This record gives sequence, structure tokens and C-alpha cells, in this order.
Amino acid sequence: MKKYLLVILLAVGLMGCGGDDCCEVTDEETLLNYDSDNANAPNLPAGAYVFAIRLPLTLLSRLEGQAIRSVSVFMYDIPSDVDLVIFNEVNNLPSRELYTQDITSSLSPDGWNMIDLDTPFVVTGATIWVGLDIDNQQLMQSIGCDLGPANVNGDWLFDGADGQFIRFANRVNDSVNWNIRVIVGQ
Repeated sequence: MKKYLLVILLAVGLMGCGGDDCCEVTDEETLLNYDSDNANAPNLPAGAYVFAIRLPLTLLSRLEGQAIRSVSVFMYDIPSDVDLVIFNEVNNLPSRELYTQDITSSLSPDGWNMIDLDTPFVVTGATIWVGLDIDNQQLMQSIGCDLGPANVNGDWLFDGADGQFIRFANRVNDSVNWNIRVIVGQ
């Protein structure tokens, strides 16, 4: 009986993700992402950037009370300073930092990196943004991306040169999603 109940719960959970095209549900955790396999990484000049994905209320409301426990990212080169950041949302853009963790020393180049949060971030059901705040000291490829097509929530980029969060697709007319995967669990 328990086995059938678990199958039904998983099926219902997966149906709830369909409209957001972003998640995979298991019996222990939910993987939230917009990307597919890594394909490349943008080559950006020296400067300050935040690569972020948006996790909307419609997606997070069913995970309320659970916590973000880890984030997986694909990195090419490792910048001199990298922070994992979580923002709240105001007027459909990231606003105040709710969580910051320096992850520079825990990253390895040319592959996937699993970052465990020092303090799990409890999901309240409100829209949040999860990203990497990086400082490129030179022209480099840092965070990876897929081949697209871009999801409206999967390719946000803050560029310190203009001080704005704008979709990467609108900045350079390239349709990709950042290789950022958020793991939520009990």
C-alpha cells in the first residue's frame, strides 16, 4: 500500500511541475532547474557579475517549509571571488540578499560542483532568485550554460558595468540557461 501511495504522490508532484518545466521530484528531494546538459560558457570581460535563475511563487508554494540544502553549478574557470546568493524579489527583479556564502575555495574548474549550504535556506513560498555573484579579474568563461532555448527564468545576468539585471538573451541575443540547479528537501 505504501508503495502505491508513493507512486501516486510522485505522479501528482511531477504534474505540478509541468507548467514551469523546471523540476524533478524524488521521494527525498526536488531538483529545480531550467538547464539541460552543459554545452558552453559565456566569455565575459573583467568585471562583477551575478548569474541567476528565478524560482517563482507558483513553483515554490508547494515546497513551503522545506529547505534549499545545496546548489549544483557547472564551472569552467574559477574567478577570484564567488559567492552563492539568494535574493528576494521586488517588482519582478532581485532585490535584497537573503543569503550569501563564499564558495570560491570549494569550486573546481571544468565540471559540476555541489555546494552544500552552511545553513539550509527555508522556502517560504515567495519568489526567490538563486545565483552566483562573481568577480572576473580578466576575460574568462566562468559559469556554464546549456544550448537553450532560454527559459524566461533561467538566464538572468547582472552586469556591474551597467548595474542592471537583464536576461542574457536580451543582452547578447543568445538563447541559453545557466547551469544552476537548486536542491530542496526536508
